[in-house]
Amino acid sequence: MTGPTEIPHQHVVDASRSGDVDALVSLFADDAVVMPPNDTTLYGKQEIRAWWQEYFQWFQVESSVETDRDVTMVNEQAFQLISYPLSSFPDAAGLKSAMTSAL
Repeated sequence: MTGPTEIPHQHVVDASRSGDVDALVSLFADDAVVMPPNDTTLYGKQEIRAWWQEYFQWFQVESSVETDRDVTMVNEQAFQLISYPLSSFPDAAGLKSAMTSAL
């Protein structure tokens, strides 16, 4: 058995800053489980894609710095816990669209 594939944090930052949902989703296994902060758990690439698509409708990522990473292997499964502060700001286009449709 080999260990988990290391995903360079810079790939995540670059894809997040550019709003590249395809690049972000490609970093996950088909059966990945993601627990975004203050949100419901995401199961699989389809839910992960939908979450990022909605996020990018409202926000644009400015920066992110990984501060802690812990990987635990159990049999053939890897559990990864990553901590990072994220700086984002409202996406003016998304807000303008939401305000227009609300009128």
